[in-house]
Amino acid sequence: MERYITDLIKKSVQDVTGLEFKLFMDFLRSLSIFGDTAPRESFQELIEIIQAQADLDAQFDVSDIDHIERWTSCIYMALPIFT
Repeated sequence: MERYITDLIKKSVQDVTGLEFKLFMDFLRSLSIFGDTAPRESFQELIEIIQAQADLDAQFDVSDIDHIERWTSCIYMALPIFT
């Protein structure tokens, strides 16, 4: 069931606000498949979701506040995964 929920969220995060994305990520991290004892691949999957949301392939526009906020919030979401 958790895998199914994860797949649905991955499809949904393409068009969400920053707050909605944070809520989705907090929910995913609460699932047992992404818990402290989860395999490394699970954490990699979370990083890939965050990376897609950060849109790292796009041209970085320093004058676009939305782009900067999205990029910054994605960094803050990814940091705890690496600690």
